[in-house]
Amino acid sequence: MHAIPFCLSLATLVLAGCQTDAVSLSVGGAAPRPKTILVADFVYTPDVTVIDRGYTVRLSRKEGSDLPFHIRKERTLARVNDEIVATVVATVRAAGLAAAPGSADAVSLKDDAVIVRGRLRPGEGSANTGRGAGIGDGRSGVVADMALERFGTFGKRQLASFTAEPQAKAKVDAAALAAALPAESAAAGKLSPDVEAQAHALGRGIGERIVAYARTQGWLPQAAVEPEKPEKKEKKAEVYAPTPSSQARLPLGPRPEAPLRVAQGPRRVCNSQSHPLIPPLKGEGGSARSAEPGGVAVVMRRMPPPGSLRSPPSPASGGGIRRRAARAPPQFSQFL
Repeated sequence: MHAIPFCLSLATLVLAGCQTDAVSLSVGGAAPRPKTILVADFVYTPDVTVIDRGYTVRLSRKEGSDLPFHIRKERTLARVNDEIVATVVATVRAAGLAAAPGSADAVSLKDDAVIVRGRLRPGEGSANTGRGAGIGDGRSGVVADMALERFGTFGKRQLASFTAEPQAKAKVDAAALAAALPAESAAAGKLSPDVEAQAHALGRGIGERIVAYARTQGWLPQAAVEPEKPEKKEKKAEVYAPTPSSQARLPLGPRPEAPLRVAQGPRRVCNSQSHPLIPPLKGEGGSARSAEPGGVAVVMRRMPPPGSLRSPPSPASGGGIRRRAARAPPQFSQFL
């Protein structure tokens, strides 16, 4: 009789153990896809500066009066916040998830939504810049500390937290961005181009991190991996390699050097018989002038035989010496 209650107790414990294991598996497994993702407003830390002078000037003209400083600052912060939130929403929608601007105040447990919260702060290395961390007026270095929370049938629980940085060269669809931007913010006017670019880069970086987390949870299919492009091989310089036929045509041994040639000027010989400007001397063989290389003129005198020497004629006789440099010196041995 005592064996029957004991068996029933043992069966009850086994069933209870199986039920506990089933509940833990369902809770510990991947969470189902949420109905929507709501992106809440960001919180600025005090050391983050946001300046857009162009936007505040246009805003004052639209209001018809010069707004006080604290109102200009408040509206600039709100307008930049809306631009970042709209960029995050547009990025998440483009991936295939339902997203919208919102907060946890109007969310109930039946909505099954993921709330995205963020805080903007200076990043590492921003203190090294001259103007500090911020948006606009030549400032940069702002990052976002993000947290994902889920509201559902199991209550409120935190999913993940990360730090997002601006994504350089972010491209945002203008139509999708305009659809995600609140109407009152769009009516306030556009931001300056540099401030708008920084807001888009930061919102794009946050949105890409949310999409990456959704893929790890199975809410979105995994992104297709692009095939690796083959590396381009650099063309090597072609080196000439002589063939046996070309080697047979080449002469063997060292090539003989060409003899040195010395350029010589034209050699011209003029004598008294051929040159019309130099008349011949009476009783003498005349003279000859030659031009040697280098521009040196040499006068050569041909001496007559010793027996034919005579005294030089006077100029009155028609003879005479035309050039003093060609006169022969007297030889005294003939008069002795």
